[in-house]
Amino acid sequence: MTRVVTTLILILFIGLLSAEVITLEQAKEIAIERNLDYKSQQETYNSAKWNYTKSITSLFPSASLSASYTNSQLENPGLGSAVTERGSYGLSVNQPIFQGGRIITGARISKDAQKMSKLTLSEKELEILNTTEEKYYSMIEAMRVLEISTKQLESAELRINDAQTKFDQGTISRADLLKFQADGANTQVSLIQSQLAYDVSYRDLKNYLLMSEDFEIEDESHFSVKEEVDSIALINPLTMKSILSRMTEYTLENNNSLKSLRISKDIASKNLLMTKSAFLPSINLGYSYNYNGDFDDDFADYPWSSTLSITASMPIFPLVGTYSDVAKSKSDLKKTEYDYTNTENGFSLNVESSLLNLFSSAHRFKASTLSLDYSLETYEQMQERYKNGLISSTDLLDAEVAYKSAQINEISSKFTYLKTRANLKKLLGLSDDNEIIRMIIEN
Repeated sequence: MTRVVTTLILILFIGLLSAEVITLEQAKEIAIERNLDYKSQQETYNSAKWNYTKSITSLFPSASLSASYTNSQLENPGLGSAVTERGSYGLSVNQPIFQGGRIITGARISKDAQKMSKLTLSEKELEILNTTEEKYYSMIEAMRVLEISTKQLESAELRINDAQTKFDQGTISRADLLKFQADGANTQVSLIQSQLAYDVSYRDLKNYLLMSEDFEIEDESHFSVKEEVDSIALINPLTMKSILSRMTEYTLENNNSLKSLRISKDIASKNLLMTKSAFLPSINLGYSYNYNGDFDDDFADYPWSSTLSITASMPIFPLVGTYSDVAKSKSDLKKTEYDYTNTENGFSLNVESSLLNLFSSAHRFKASTLSLDYSLETYEQMQERYKNGLISSTDLLDAEVAYKSAQINEISSKFTYLKTRANLKKLLGLSDDNEIIRMIIEN
């Protein structure tokens, strides 16, 4: 069974060797290019741009041409029939002069809606980049755990063979042999679980990228964080308040969601002005130029007419609906103000929580690295002592379990740090890892 599992693992890795290696940056590009939600939001933004263009045209005159043709046939008994053909042509132009500011305000609202749509598109892009980054990190983490489990199984098989030889020679008891065999079985189960976890993370990333072909990802060595973790670990806790203040200020100013909410407040304010303008009169300038006559007549003899008009209208009754619209717009404005304040407070708390999590994960990774070094040294010493018969098989297996646990904990803490950094980066509206580190360690 052990050889079968090992063979399957080897087949998997051999198959991946022929697959294309996709870097994290390439994965992000693929995600942005293929994500259907992003494409949908792009079309929403394009629609908002055209809607704004349409609203601008309302400020200019509207003109239309009209034409008609009439064919009349009159039958007179004994006199035959008479056919009359008439035509009319006309041009009409209308220019709004005063609409209570509704046209201009409507155009400004459309412009704000376009800005909001663009911010939503940018936020969607950051969300996709963040999700891709997390899934990519999860796959690397699962791959490293699988590598550790594979090596652990190989070591367990060697120990079982060595223990079997010693048992045959009578130097260890059957109980010790059974301990090694039980450890080998547990290691085999751990390998199967690691393989399943890796398969799930691989399919998760593959499905998110909408890829049909197989691929590989970068090795863990491409994501060294030791230098930046050491820099964070050296930060004086007394400076945390100033760092938090700086990052909170930046977030409140640059986060796309908060920007959108600020625009929503502006739109609600403009909507209130527009509803109030319904009480004001509207004035339009109109001009029409027409001519009509029989087709049998000379075109120059057609009767022509032109009209210039100024039309004013004033709402009088009923006004209850307009008052209701104004009251509703006031409530909508207050709601957006409350939503913004609530969201702003939530973002301040999220920045603080994310920053503390980043510092905590950095210290955890640093501690886990030291723990791994100590565990490795202890395990190597225990192996040597076991060969010399100075310790029992239980002591050796306990040291191995501690070493494997330290390896997995080091990997887990490293990618927890990377995912935490990615979440904080998204919260601040940043796309560059170096930018967020500079923001933290700058004085």
